[in-house]
Amino acid sequence: MNELSVRLNPPSRLYSYAALGIVVLVFAGFARSYYLRAFFSTRPLTPLAHVHGALMTGWIALFVTQARLIERRHVALHRRLGVPGAALAAMIVIVGSLTVAAAIHRRFPDAGLARFGRIFVEFDGLSLWLFGALVLAAILGRSRSEVHKRLMLCATVALLPPAVGRIAELLMPAGGGWNLRIAAGATVTFALVCAAADTLRNGRVHPAMACGTAAVIAASLLTQLAQAGD
Repeated sequence: MNELSVRLNPPSRLYSYAALGIVVLVFAGFARSYYLRAFFSTRPLTPLAHVHGALMTGWIALFVTQARLIERRHVALHRRLGVPGAALAAMIVIVGSLTVAAAIHRRFPDAGLARFGRIFVEFDGLSLWLFGALVLAAILGRSRSEVHKRLMLCATVALLPPAVGRIAELLMPAGGGWNLRIAAGATVTFALVCAAADTLRNGRVHPAMACGTAAVIAASLLTQLAQAGD
Protein backbone atom coordinates (compact mmCIF):
# COMPACT_ATOMS: atom_id res chain seq x y z
CA MET A 1 0.00 0.00 0.00
CA ASN A 2 1.58 3.30 -1.06
CA GLU A 3 1.66 6.58 0.88
CA LEU A 4 -1.16 8.14 -1.14
CA SER A 5 -3.40 5.15 -0.45
CA VAL A 6 -2.63 5.39 3.27
CA ARG A 7 -3.64 9.06 3.30
CA LEU A 8 -6.83 8.42 1.37
CA ASN A 9 -7.66 5.24 3.27
CA PRO A 10 -6.69 5.80 6.92
CA PRO A 11 -7.17 2.73 9.10
CA SER A 12 -10.39 2.67 11.07
CA ARG A 13 -10.05 3.29 14.79
CA LEU A 14 -13.35 1.54 15.45
CA TYR A 15 -11.60 -1.64 16.51
CA SER A 16 -9.26 0.12 18.94
CA TYR A 17 -12.15 2.05 20.47
CA ALA A 18 -14.26 -1.12 20.67
CA ALA A 19 -11.34 -2.98 22.25
CA LEU A 20 -10.99 -0.23 24.87
CA GLY A 21 -14.71 -0.45 25.67
CA ILE A 22 -14.50 -4.23 25.99
CA VAL A 23 -11.52 -3.96 28.33
CA VAL A 24 -13.39 -1.51 30.58
CA LEU A 25 -16.52 -3.70 30.73
CA VAL A 26 -14.64 -6.94 31.34
CA PHE A 27 -12.44 -5.45 34.05
CA ALA A 28 -15.37 -3.76 35.78
CA GLY A 29 -17.45 -6.92 35.60
CA PHE A 30 -14.83 -9.28 36.97
CA ALA A 31 -12.85 -6.94 39.22
CA ARG A 32 -14.39 -8.19 42.47
CA SER A 33 -14.54 -11.86 41.59
CA TYR A 34 -11.26 -12.19 39.66
CA TYR A 35 -8.89 -9.30 38.97
CA LEU A 36 -9.09 -7.61 42.39
CA ARG A 37 -10.43 -10.55 44.37
CA ALA A 38 -7.58 -10.28 46.88
CA PHE A 39 -9.18 -7.06 48.14
CA PHE A 40 -12.66 -8.54 48.52
CA SER A 41 -14.09 -11.38 50.55
CA THR A 42 -15.14 -13.75 47.80
CA ARG A 43 -15.44 -17.51 47.61
CA PRO A 44 -12.37 -19.41 46.40
CA LEU A 45 -12.14 -20.18 42.72
CA THR A 46 -11.74 -23.68 41.37
CA PRO A 47 -8.60 -24.44 39.32
CA LEU A 48 -10.83 -24.72 36.24
CA ALA A 49 -12.25 -21.25 36.87
CA HIS A 50 -8.72 -19.86 37.24
CA VAL A 51 -7.72 -21.33 33.88
CA HIS A 52 -10.92 -20.03 32.28
CA GLY A 53 -10.29 -16.53 33.63
CA ALA A 54 -6.67 -16.55 32.44
CA LEU A 55 -7.64 -17.69 28.95
CA MET A 56 -10.38 -15.08 28.64
CA THR A 57 -8.01 -12.36 29.84
CA GLY A 58 -5.46 -13.55 27.30
CA TRP A 59 -8.01 -13.24 24.50
CA ILE A 60 -8.99 -9.69 25.47
CA ALA A 61 -5.31 -8.71 25.62
CA LEU A 62 -4.72 -10.34 22.24
CA PHE A 63 -7.72 -8.57 20.69
CA VAL A 64 -6.45 -5.20 21.89
CA THR A 65 -2.97 -5.99 20.59
CA GLN A 66 -4.23 -7.15 17.20
CA ALA A 67 -6.43 -4.07 16.79
CA ARG A 68 -3.49 -1.78 17.56
CA LEU A 69 -1.18 -3.68 15.22
CA ILE A 70 -3.57 -3.24 12.31
CA GLU A 71 -4.14 0.42 13.16
CA ARG A 72 -0.36 0.91 13.03
CA ARG A 73 -0.14 -1.27 9.91
CA HIS A 74 2.07 -3.97 11.45
CA VAL A 75 0.32 -6.59 9.36
CA ALA A 76 3.10 -9.20 9.38
CA LEU A 77 3.21 -9.37 13.18
CA HIS A 78 -0.60 -9.39 13.30
CA ARG A 79 -0.61 -12.48 11.07
CA ARG A 80 2.08 -14.23 13.11
CA LEU A 81 -0.06 -13.84 16.21
CA GLY A 82 -3.01 -15.35 14.37
CA VAL A 83 -1.90 -18.98 14.86
CA PRO A 84 -1.57 -18.84 18.67
CA GLY A 85 -4.74 -16.73 18.66
CA ALA A 86 -6.68 -19.49 16.93
CA ALA A 87 -5.38 -22.03 19.45
CA LEU A 88 -6.34 -19.71 22.30
CA ALA A 89 -9.88 -19.35 20.95
CA ALA A 90 -10.28 -23.13 20.75
CA MET A 91 -9.07 -23.50 24.35
CA ILE A 92 -11.50 -20.79 25.48
CA VAL A 93 -14.46 -22.66 24.00
CA ILE A 94 -13.37 -26.01 25.46
CA VAL A 95 -12.41 -24.78 28.93
CA GLY A 96 -15.33 -22.35 29.05
CA SER A 97 -17.79 -25.12 28.22
CA LEU A 98 -16.29 -27.31 30.93
CA THR A 99 -16.50 -24.42 33.40
CA VAL A 100 -20.18 -23.85 32.64
CA ALA A 101 -20.87 -27.59 32.84
CA ALA A 102 -19.12 -27.81 36.21
CA ALA A 103 -21.15 -24.87 37.53
CA ILE A 104 -24.39 -26.53 36.40
CA HIS A 105 -23.37 -29.80 38.03
CA ARG A 106 -22.65 -28.03 41.32
CA ARG A 107 -25.93 -26.13 41.38
CA PHE A 108 -28.22 -28.64 39.68
CA PRO A 109 -26.72 -32.09 40.26
CA ASP A 110 -29.93 -33.88 39.24
CA ALA A 111 -30.51 -31.97 36.01
CA GLY A 112 -31.47 -34.19 33.09
CA LEU A 113 -30.14 -33.72 29.57
CA ALA A 114 -32.91 -31.36 28.44
CA ARG A 115 -32.70 -29.20 31.56
CA PHE A 116 -28.90 -29.24 31.40
CA GLY A 117 -29.04 -27.92 27.83
CA ARG A 118 -31.43 -25.12 28.76
CA ILE A 119 -29.32 -24.11 31.75
CA PHE A 120 -26.19 -24.22 29.60
CA VAL A 121 -27.78 -21.63 27.31
CA GLU A 122 -29.01 -19.68 30.34
CA PHE A 123 -25.45 -19.54 31.71
CA ASP A 124 -24.23 -17.90 28.48
CA GLY A 125 -22.94 -21.15 27.01
CA LEU A 126 -24.58 -20.27 23.69
CA SER A 127 -22.71 -16.96 23.56
CA LEU A 128 -19.49 -18.87 24.22
CA TRP A 129 -20.15 -21.21 21.31
CA LEU A 130 -21.11 -18.26 19.12
CA PHE A 131 -17.73 -16.76 19.93
CA GLY A 132 -16.07 -19.95 18.70
CA ALA A 133 -18.19 -20.09 15.55
CA LEU A 134 -17.47 -16.46 14.64
CA VAL A 135 -13.74 -16.87 15.28
CA LEU A 136 -13.73 -19.97 13.05
CA ALA A 137 -15.57 -18.05 10.33
CA ALA A 138 -13.10 -15.19 10.68
CA ILE A 139 -10.15 -17.58 10.35
CA LEU A 140 -11.64 -19.19 7.25
CA GLY A 141 -12.14 -15.70 5.81
CA ARG A 142 -8.73 -14.36 6.83
CA SER A 143 -7.74 -13.75 3.21
CA ARG A 144 -10.48 -11.10 3.09
CA SER A 145 -9.45 -8.62 5.76
CA GLU A 146 -12.72 -6.65 5.58
CA VAL A 147 -14.61 -9.82 6.54
CA HIS A 148 -12.03 -11.14 8.99
CA LYS A 149 -11.81 -8.06 11.21
CA ARG A 150 -15.57 -7.59 11.48
CA LEU A 151 -16.20 -11.19 12.46
CA MET A 152 -13.42 -11.04 15.06
CA LEU A 153 -14.98 -7.94 16.57
CA CYS A 154 -18.43 -9.55 16.73
CA ALA A 155 -16.90 -12.71 18.22
CA THR A 156 -15.35 -10.72 21.06
CA VAL A 157 -18.54 -8.74 21.66
CA ALA A 158 -20.35 -12.09 22.07
CA LEU A 159 -18.27 -12.68 25.22
CA LEU A 160 -19.61 -9.59 27.01
CA PRO A 161 -22.85 -10.83 28.72
CA PRO A 162 -21.20 -12.37 31.84
CA ALA A 163 -19.17 -9.22 32.49
CA VAL A 164 -22.08 -6.84 31.96
CA GLY A 165 -24.33 -9.06 34.06
CA ARG A 166 -21.97 -8.78 37.00
CA ILE A 167 -21.84 -5.01 36.67
CA ALA A 168 -25.64 -4.97 36.76
CA GLU A 169 -25.62 -7.19 39.87
CA LEU A 170 -23.44 -4.63 41.67
CA LEU A 171 -25.75 -1.78 40.66
CA MET A 172 -28.97 -3.73 41.29
CA PRO A 173 -28.23 -6.40 43.95
CA ALA A 174 -31.95 -7.19 44.28
CA GLY A 175 -32.75 -6.69 40.63
CA GLY A 176 -35.23 -9.53 40.24
CA GLY A 177 -33.63 -10.73 37.02
CA TRP A 178 -33.05 -7.28 35.59
CA ASN A 179 -29.29 -7.86 35.62
CA LEU A 180 -29.82 -10.60 33.00
CA ARG A 181 -31.89 -8.29 30.81
CA ILE A 182 -29.32 -5.52 31.20
CA ALA A 183 -26.55 -7.93 30.19
CA ALA A 184 -28.40 -8.90 27.03
CA GLY A 185 -29.45 -5.33 26.23
CA ALA A 186 -25.98 -3.88 26.77
CA THR A 187 -24.35 -6.55 24.62
CA VAL A 188 -26.82 -5.99 21.79
CA THR A 189 -26.41 -2.21 22.10
CA PHE A 190 -22.61 -2.53 21.97
CA ALA A 191 -22.87 -4.66 18.83
CA LEU A 192 -25.33 -2.24 17.19
CA VAL A 193 -23.16 0.79 17.99
CA CYS A 194 -20.16 -0.93 16.39
CA ALA A 195 -22.26 -1.82 13.34
CA ALA A 196 -23.62 1.73 13.08
CA ALA A 197 -20.14 3.28 13.34
CA ASP A 198 -18.83 0.86 10.72
CA THR A 199 -21.74 1.63 8.40
CA LEU A 200 -21.35 5.41 8.78
CA ARG A 201 -17.64 5.20 7.97
CA ASN A 202 -18.07 2.95 4.94
CA GLY A 203 -21.36 4.28 3.66
CA ARG A 204 -22.99 0.86 3.60
CA VAL A 205 -23.77 -2.10 5.83
CA HIS A 206 -21.02 -4.67 5.39
CA PRO A 207 -22.47 -8.20 5.11
CA ALA A 208 -19.98 -9.63 7.61
CA MET A 209 -20.87 -6.99 10.21
CA ALA A 210 -24.57 -7.51 9.54
CA CYS A 211 -24.28 -11.30 9.97
CA GLY A 212 -22.10 -11.05 13.07
CA THR A 213 -24.38 -8.47 14.71
CA ALA A 214 -27.48 -10.52 13.86
CA ALA A 215 -25.85 -13.60 15.42
CA VAL A 216 -25.07 -11.69 18.63
CA ILE A 217 -28.67 -10.46 18.80
CA ALA A 218 -30.05 -13.96 18.17
CA ALA A 219 -27.84 -15.50 20.87
CA SER A 220 -28.93 -12.81 23.34
CA LEU A 221 -32.61 -13.45 22.59
CA LEU A 222 -32.25 -17.23 22.92
CA THR A 223 -30.39 -16.79 26.21
CA GLN A 224 -33.20 -14.57 27.46
CA LEU A 225 -35.76 -17.21 26.50
CA ALA A 226 -33.79 -19.84 28.41
CA GLN A 227 -33.55 -17.58 31.46
CA ALA A 228 -37.30 -16.89 31.29
CA GLY A 229 -37.92 -20.63 31.64
CA ASP A 230 -36.93 -20.62 35.34
